Amino acid sequence: MSAWEPASEALTRPEEVGLSKETSSPFAAGRAAAASWLERLEAYLTSWGERLNPILVKEARQALKSRRFISTFGLVLLFACAWSYLGVAWMGDRIHFGAAGSVMFYGYYWILAFPLLVVVPFGAFQSLAGERHDGSHELLSITTLKPHQLVTGKLASALLEMLVYLSAVTPCLGFTYLLRGIDFPTILLVLVYTIHASLGLSLTGLLLATVSIERHWQMVLSVLLVIGLLAAFAGALSLTGMVVLEVGLPWHEEEFIPVNLAVLTLFWGSFALSFAATAAQLTFAADNRSTALRVAMLANHALFLGWMAYAWHLSPDLFLFIPLLTLGYGYWAALGMFLVAEGPDMSHRVRRGLPQTLLGRALFTWLMPGPGTGYMFVLANLMVLGALSLLGVFVTRSISTRPTMGMVDWQDLAHFGCLGFLYLAIYLGLGLWLIGLARRRFAVPLPVGVLLQAVLLILACLVPLVPYLLYETGPLRYSMTQLANPFWTLAAVLDRDIPTHDLISLYIGLTLAAALVFFLNLPRVAYEVMRVQVAKPRRVVEEEVAERPPPALPAAPSSPWEGEGVARVE
Repeated sequence: MSAWEPASEALTRPEEVGLSKETSSPFAAGRAAAASWLERLEAYLTSWGERLNPILVKEARQALKSRRFISTFGLVLLFACAWSYLGVAWMGDRIHFGAAGSVMFYGYYWILAFPLLVVVPFGAFQSLAGERHDGSHELLSITTLKPHQLVTGKLASALLEMLVYLSAVTPCLGFTYLLRGIDFPTILLVLVYTIHASLGLSLTGLLLATVSIERHWQMVLSVLLVIGLLAAFAGALSLTGMVVLEVGLPWHEEEFIPVNLAVLTLFWGSFALSFAATAAQLTFAADNRSTALRVAMLANHALFLGWMAYAWHLSPDLFLFIPLLTLGYGYWAALGMFLVAEGPDMSHRVRRGLPQTLLGRALFTWLMPGPGTGYMFVLANLMVLGALSLLGVFVTRSISTRPTMGMVDWQDLAHFGCLGFLYLAIYLGLGLWLIGLARRRFAVPLPVGVLLQAVLLILACLVPLVPYLLYETGPLRYSMTQLANPFWTLAAVLDRDIPTHDLISLYIGLTLAAALVFFLNLPRVAYEVMRVQVAKPRRVVEEEVAERPPPALPAAPSSPWEGEGVARVE
């Protein structure tokens, strides 16, 4: 240090204390804090990335690098840019003084709806169908991944692809709000329902991909799926155009929010049922494929009854029970055809989870696999639906003063409910009995069992109908020769086209047939109900103990003087 250099400057020189100029800067502490914050964020994101579904990572990498996604995304950007210029040029001066937002929004919705409702669901179908055909799904099935994780990963990949398309078109939709003519809640509601529809169609594609692994059946299913997706796309365009360009949304109506909540809850109930069915198709043969499905069916039934009860609370009218019984019976008829076509065998793995107590067996045996328990499960739900409907009919008749437009009476509804239950008990029971007879000769897979029941119903309707149409010269009226046709019979009941003596004969014949079919299936039902729980093998118990070891117990004192009191003395 020179003689003229101040001592204070020498003391503050960074070289004297071994510090560099960079670390001695007043911004060094801020840069170090930012670097440490970024390192913590990176470590946090890395830990969450490790927890992500590996199927999502694989599908996202494959989907976002595929030619299908690149070409579709490029076309979406190109068409959105082209419509922005052409739409503004076509509007001309009206865009400054008129309400052009609705027209511009509808054009952008065309561009967005096609990839969301057609491209993404078909890509999900192709992904799973290709894996099942080339055998790569078998490699995934022997890993620790569960079937529901496979389905969740596929759906998450489809959702990620949807978000990419939305990120490209959403700014254009915001631009339409600035042009006037459409409000923000309408834009938001249309996008919410479109995303829900895309998720539902993607899950439908995954479910169809699990039907068969043969290439020719997959081609047939792909053609049917494309037709259905194009129909859904056309329906979405028609409905959105009607809402945006013509009638608008009834925001001020009292029933608007409950109706939308009902639609969304019923959608998610159906989504859960389809999710459980897809996961059941992907699991191994010895696993329990039925319990989750039946719980989802029961939950959907409860949701449906709850919303119909709310509608009855708003408007207690007898006419409301026609869609209640029709939709309810149709729901259980469609599901019952699958339940009675299930395989009759139950593996030891599933029998380990059978209920043991008397109350548990009485309540939860019907949720276990088996066609006999499935038949009883459907009949129990049909009895609940019919009993609640009849109770509602009598209550409505006693408290309501509103007319029913002369269409139905409480007696017509009572006959409709009772006869509908008898028809379902007969046809599902006949399907169960015929499938059981066929399985004594050869294996009957689930699709063949469902097809057999459909053929049985079609023949029961057509065989008596063809000679009636050939020899009847007068006007077509219901005849007792059409007893086997449930559709014409139930329609004639509501139209009061059946005389009283024929109605009595109808009740006697259907009741005897339902009782006969039930007793024919009673041995099968009794066999499945009497199955008991089996003990776990020693190997399974050891593996469970190794995975979840019991908590360590405190060591017992070796003498009376060892304990809490001695410890306090010490």
